[in-house]
Amino acid sequence: MSAALARRRKQKAKAAAAAATGGTETLEARVKTLLSTNDTAAHYEALQLLTSNTHRALKAGDVDKAVSTAYTGTCLLLEAGQVEVGSQMSGTFVETLKDGRVDEEGNVEKVKKISELYKSCPETRDSKKNSYHAAFLTSSLSWSSALGPTTHGNLDLHNDLAEALWEDGDAKRAVVHWVLGEDPSAICSHIIG
Repeated sequence: MSAALARRRKQKAKAAAAAATGGTETLEARVKTLLSTNDTAAHYEALQLLTSNTHRALKAGDVDKAVSTAYTGTCLLLEAGQVEVGSQMSGTFVETLKDGRVDEEGNVEKVKKISELYKSCPETRDSKKNSYHAAFLTSSLSWSSALGPTTHGNLDLHNDLAEALWEDGDAKRAVVHWVLGEDPSAICSHIIG
């Protein structure tokens, strides 16, 4: 038997095992293995793996699986402290919500959980954590305003974005989002100090 044929049989067996377990556990285990290394290339490989599985599920019409994969992947990457790849995956998560025309029900909590994970990531000297966090919340608000019941987006997301913008040093935009989030006490507490 040739090496190529043996490799193909091994790939088929691996695919069959993944299909038998639903594929999700295998994907999550593979991502955790890649994130356990200190190799940046492995972190980007985890991102590619998660992104391709998300897009594959969305293209197949399995929106719930696509949202679940994107959400779980974003959480895994941010929990590992990988802000750059985590921010790319969080963008994929919001794109999946938009492309799948997923409404707010149950998903605002997922956005807020990701927002909390951004806050818990360590800040490094050259980190753009706050900018990535604000960009994620801005795109989440775009999804929320398009598919949610509130014209300008979810009020809680506006307040979270205002906090992220304030932390990033953009006080003017922060105040606008506190106003849109209908939280005048936050404006006062931050300006007065």
